[in-house]
Amino acid sequence: GVPMTILESLSYSIPVISTDVGGIGDVLSFGTDSELTDGGADSIIAALSKIQADYGRYSRAAYDKSGRFDYRKVNGVILDELDTVLGWRTSEGQ
Repeated sequence: GVPMTILESLSYSIPVISTDVGGIGDVLSFGTDSELTDGGADSIIAALSKIQADYGRYSRAAYDKSGRFDYRKVNGVILDELDTVLGWRTSEGQ
């Protein structure tokens, strides 16, 4: 799974520092919108330093990534797939 705090951080343009467990690596692009850490203090400090040195780029990338998880977009994709499989929509009214 992916913690909601990661998705919320991205939506506020806040870069993420995280370990790569569960589905986190499928959501984050380490080195672009986030930095990878092993959870140790030295690793966290190094990640903070990298983000601080180029905060604007990390911040923009985080916000850009958040668009992938907007509920309107996700719901649209799901409805399109359901329509493909089940034929819910007709050409009338759509």
